[in-house]
Amino acid sequence: MRKYIKPWRRFVGVYHRPTRRVHLFEREARASRARGGTRSATYALDDPALATLIEPDLWTQTRDEIELVEEVRARRAGIGSVRSSTK
Repeated sequence: MRKYIKPWRRFVGVYHRPTRRVHLFEREARASRARGGTRSATYALDDPALATLIEPDLWTQTRDEIELVEEVRARRAGIGSVRSSTK
């Protein structure tokens, strides 16, 4: 399952839940995109660099949504709380 980091005009990447990895995409000039010129990088969810690469409000919203999804998944599986202590 993937979680898109949005809103669409501010789309910067996706979160891949099974691997807990964030795939960020860098937009390039329109002409370059027409030739398939999109660069991407992958980060662990707990990588501190993400806080500097994603707009603060968007990163906060994304973390909160991921935490909510993980909490629901854990409760359904009977695991209990998975909330992290870092924000």
